[in-house]
This record gives sequence, C-alpha cells and structure tokens, in this order.
Amino acid sequence: MARLDAEALPEVQARYEELRSPTDPKTFDEWIARRDPDYIEKERYKMAARAIDNAELGTPINNIEWRVYDLSKSDRALLTSDNAVILVALDLPEGHLALPISPAKLFVAARQLKFHAQIADLAERNPSRLARHVNRLTVQRADDVVIAYDETQRLFIERHFGTKPIRTFGVDESRSDADSLASPD
Repeated sequence: MARLDAEALPEVQARYEELRSPTDPKTFDEWIARRDPDYIEKERYKMAARAIDNAELGTPINNIEWRVYDLSKSDRALLTSDNAVILVALDLPEGHLALPISPAKLFVAARQLKFHAQIADLAERNPSRLARHVNRLTVQRADDVVIAYDETQRLFIERHFGTKPIRTFGVDESRSDADSLASPD
C-alpha cells in the first residue's frame, strides 16, 4: 500500500479526523486501504499530469528538445542512483534535465539546440569524459543506492557517494551544472 510521506501524515490525519464520519475508519491509512490501496500513488500521477497541463509549469516541459545520446564508446558505463536526475531549472536558457537510462545511453532534455549541439559534440569527441561527469553528479546526489553494470567503478562510487545531496525543489541548485554538463572538467 502506498503511504504518505512521514512529514505530511500528522496534518493529513488531523484533517481526516475533522472530516470523517462515525462510520469511517479511525485512521486515514485505514480509509485508503478500504477505498483503494493505490490511491496515493494514483493521486501523485494525477498531480504530475496537472502540472504538465498547467501553462506556467507544463509549457517549458512541452517545448524542450528531448534526445538520447549514445556513450557506448566510453571507457566506463553510466551509473544510476535513487537521485539520478540532473536538473537545472528549465526556465533558464541553459536549463536542462539529464538522466542515465542504460549503461551506454544518456537522456537529455534542453531548451536550446545550442546546448544539445554541445552535448552531441562531447558525446562524439570524448564520451568517456561526459560519462565520468554524469556519473560523478549521479553518485554525489545518491541517497541510498547506486546501480552499476559491474564492479569496475566501486572505488569511484565509494569516494563520491552522497557527497552533494540534492536540495529541495524551488532552490536554485546550481548554474554550474548547466555549464559543466556540456563542458565537464
């Protein structure tokens, strides 16, 4: 059964107690279990869909270029983690979203074709450099787990694991990610 985040539960439970009838279960969790065990998960998807449909939030998402880059010529496989999305505010000119989707494929969404040209050039000229940089960001932001194709990057993972956790949405995480994804150190 899907559950609410622990931080939200007291507020939700208090509101439920205000609204519940004498025949309703005592807790919101029990009410959910009776109604539909997947209710919360379904509501999260509905909220995401509403956000995309929202002109202010959805338009930047709907108007960006989506591409997949092949890094199979890299000397290392891409890693993924529980926080593998690299996100630089999409309303910025250099805004982008990147996500390793396989050991050799990198998904990138960006507003500007110039940014895609930089990534395409780097993926062609130096795929190992791009993979190393994406892996560093992916591992540094991990909370609990990193997924690797094999054991060859174990020391890299141990050295960088969780060293730069993600800040909450709404905080300007960093403009350096936008610059460094296209031109890693």
